[in-house]
Amino acid sequence: MALMISDTLVNVSRHIRRHIRKSIKRLPDNYIVRSPYLKDKWAPDLIIESNERWLNMTFVDDIESLFNDSASQLADNRVELVCQACSKFGRELDIKLILVIWQASDDDISRATSYLDTHSIVVVSRSTVESELMDLFDQQSIFFDASLKDWFKAYFFPESEIPAACTTRQISHRDSNAQLSRFFLDYDQEWAAKLDLLDINKVDNEVGFSVRLINGVAGSGKTLIIVNRALDFCLMYPDRRVLLLIYNKPVIEDIIYRIKKHWGKIPKNLEILRFYQWSRKQWLNLFSARSVRIEFGKEKIVELIAGIRQSFDELKISNTQLYTEVCFIDEHLFYTEDAYLNANRAGRGFSLRSKERALIWMIYEKLTPLVTNLNSIYMHTRLIKDACLKVNESNNTESYHQIIIDEAQFFSPSWFELVKSSIKDGGQLYMCADPNQGFLKSRLSWKSLGISVIGRTKKLRKSYRTTRRILEAANKFAASVITEDPEEYLVPDYSNMTEGVKPFVIYYQSAQDMIDRTVNEAAEIISEGEIPANQILILYTGSINPWGLKKQLDLKLGKDSVWWFYDKKFEPDVKKNYLKMAQLESATGLEGAITFVLGIESVLDAHLNLDLNDDEQKEIQYESMRKLYMAMTRAGQRLIMFSSTKIPSALEALVDCESELEFA
Repeated sequence: MALMISDTLVNVSRHIRRHIRKSIKRLPDNYIVRSPYLKDKWAPDLIIESNERWLNMTFVDDIESLFNDSASQLADNRVELVCQACSKFGRELDIKLILVIWQASDDDISRATSYLDTHSIVVVSRSTVESELMDLFDQQSIFFDASLKDWFKAYFFPESEIPAACTTRQISHRDSNAQLSRFFLDYDQEWAAKLDLLDINKVDNEVGFSVRLINGVAGSGKTLIIVNRALDFCLMYPDRRVLLLIYNKPVIEDIIYRIKKHWGKIPKNLEILRFYQWSRKQWLNLFSARSVRIEFGKEKIVELIAGIRQSFDELKISNTQLYTEVCFIDEHLFYTEDAYLNANRAGRGFSLRSKERALIWMIYEKLTPLVTNLNSIYMHTRLIKDACLKVNESNNTESYHQIIIDEAQFFSPSWFELVKSSIKDGGQLYMCADPNQGFLKSRLSWKSLGISVIGRTKKLRKSYRTTRRILEAANKFAASVITEDPEEYLVPDYSNMTEGVKPFVIYYQSAQDMIDRTVNEAAEIISEGEIPANQILILYTGSINPWGLKKQLDLKLGKDSVWWFYDKKFEPDVKKNYLKMAQLESATGLEGAITFVLGIESVLDAHLNLDLNDDEQKEIQYESMRKLYMAMTRAGQRLIMFSSTKIPSALEALVDCESELEFA
């Protein structure tokens, strides 16, 4: 069956739409049917594409409607507009328009053909479309070479074009062909971005909201999809509010920068916020408060827990484990002791007996007044839990017609609950996720969150960011550590991927050696002009001093050449390109044609802490592998990683190594 983009033929009258869908369904899988939704230039009602051939179709109800002024312009003048635009492109185009008169006799068809008097317009009846659509396509479609196809697609579907600087598909500035290349969302990406977008009006009066989930491997274009969808929605429905929720700070800054640089200003009806920014805003509205100081660090909370637990000697778990259990209670919205005692704790990393859970609940209740103090400490997980409880009894919450979530696999139950309660009736929840980076926090299911995604999920298996060597290395190493339910693990499609080179691991003796090497390599790449600065990404782990790294990069590359996402004083200029630098744990969604990952030993060896029991070691190893998989798949063309300890043999077999170190 042909792929329809979007799923609804909104340009076609309702009484015709159902019949046309039946005809389209009979087309083979290699046919693409699109519905343009341009406002400022003519577009046909449907465009059918297959094997570099295109066919344009427009529908009118009857012969009478053809002879009014607007209908006559629909035919001759509209075709002429496209031909003129094509001439400006420097090409002559013998464009054809199939004009379908839905209720027409043979005499009506002859009369209309004589009236229009042009070979560019082919008038047909309903029966021709319903029974001979493939034959009509074979006879009347026109062939486009690559450059003309790109022009035609950009003319009718500009929303599907990707600014070249927003993709790592480009190879080199010295490649003249790459300079001329235009990049577009592929068919699956375009379909995902436009899913339900043209049919929003039909759900205006419905109770509840609709859900769509896009599951994609690393580099499948999920961030591009959500940006395109948000911008398209805001353009089409300027009176409707859209919220784009991002998981971490670097990605939100990068998205805002890209929109301003390549798409123009942020639409007035679009908010782009980190989840914690938005939840704080919602909490302030719900509780009619002016400010709240949120405590994100665990040190202060652990200190409070340590003071409380002194009277609970029989509890053997550590204070840090107690802290994570408090977060678990908040994030899963357990409001009663019974709910917590009966909760499924799978994937928590340590086991608890019923008696121990009861003691933890007592500690939780004693901790509550200490971590919900408006003037001193308000624990971040508790703030969201309190907002979820309040939202059902308050009208002060802000609501949206569409909420779009990036990296949904990292959201917890309380996050989703607050999101769901903030969607207007008839609205949409649109989510993108990479299950290979962690199938939700604490290994939840969508069903357990009250979100039905059955039949509402699109899987994107092709990666456009990286090479086969890099993606295979990341996936094979992950598979050596992580065993997943096949339903949760998304196997990439490696077909037609650029082979590329293996990831490269450099062993280092001192942190300074590693920083010197990284800075010099980055400077050389930029000076050669092969890769622009904004396509270089440096990720560092907790063992690296980011201030020292940033200082050396500034000295080598020049002041204000590096965008460190945690420098609050730095304001990027959209007219400049910057080398990007971020902490590994917050790099989800970022990408770089050349990616350096510094200090991977702190990730690979995190589970070797002797203070951890077997379950804790396994869980930390599991999460560490997730982090490294994410870091490796940030790379577009080359991946360089640094380690001070010997990497596991499973990874060593997938990479090239450079070392002056000797390992026992």
